[in-house]
Order: sequence, then structure tokens, then C-alpha cells
Amino acid sequence: MKKKLLILAATLVALLVAAVLIARQVLIGYLTPDFLVAQIEQRWNCRAAIEEVNVKLLGTATVELKGVALAPRDQFADHATPLADRPALDETIAELGASSVYLEILPGELIRRQLNIRHLKVDGLAVTTTVDRDGDASIESLFEEPNGGSPTEPPLPVESGASSSQEGNGNSPAEVQG
Repeated sequence: MKKKLLILAATLVALLVAAVLIARQVLIGYLTPDFLVAQIEQRWNCRAAIEEVNVKLLGTATVELKGVALAPRDQFADHATPLADRPALDETIAELGASSVYLEILPGELIRRQLNIRHLKVDGLAVTTTVDRDGDASIESLFEEPNGGSPTEPPLPVESGASSSQEGNGNSPAEVQG
């Protein structure tokens, strides 16, 4: 009798673990590098690259994006080519890159596919831009709509504190709270 109860308990635990893993995949499995790159390229006038996405749901949900880069739009972004079918993004043309980007989101919002970012932290930020005589930076064009318009929502306010002497060295993280 004890043996049957032990087997039943082990089976129930195994089923519960399997159910949690399946539910997690169904609820947040959409957060893949391909999905996020497609979302970025639909909204902004750039080619994006994301190497890896890690999601944690305990407490405040966190999404970590590793190997993020934005470059001027090209034919791969124009044709929505999947990441697996694209050549790697050349670092020399990437105007914005980060070794990792951390997003804090409420778990319920993440599950409902509403990415209302509570806290944003960027590590290893590298920015390369050209400023013309009128004061326009080439990086600005990356954040326009793909057809050349302006973004539909204003950018998030950035906390001040980083000095220009730290630009591109990747030693201090940039943070945004929304």
C-alpha cells in the first residue's frame, strides 16, 4: 500500500512539473530572438540582432537580451528574413550595441504579452554615430518608422548620471525607469 501511494505521489509531482513547464512555454515561449527582432524591425528603421533571450518569472519577471545590436536598415530587415537565414550583423556597421539588456516586467503583463517595462538596465553599451553640420546624428534614423516617419510613442526618459567620458567603454550600465 505504501509503495502504491509513493508511486502515485511521484506521478502527481512529475505531472505537475510537466504541466508547469508546458504552461511556461505556452505563456512566454513567444519571446524568442526572432520574435523580438521582427518586432523591433517593424517599429523602427533598423536592422536588429539579438543573440539570446532569457526569461525568469519569479517575483518581478525579468527578460534578459544578450548580444543586442542595431544597424541601418538593409534588405534582410526589409524582407523580414529569419535570423537563421541572415549573415551575422557586422559589428563595424552596428551603430548601437549592448552586451546585455535587462527588462523588469510584471509577470501577468508578460503572460498577456504586454511588455510594460518597469525597469531597464543596459550593460556594455557601445554607440557609434555621425553628426552632420545641422546637428543631426545618424543614430536618430534608426528609431524612425521604417517608412521614414517618426516613432508613434515618445522615447522613455533616461536617467542622467553617465558622463561623456564613459561613452562606448561598456563599464557603466545605463538605466531607464518607466
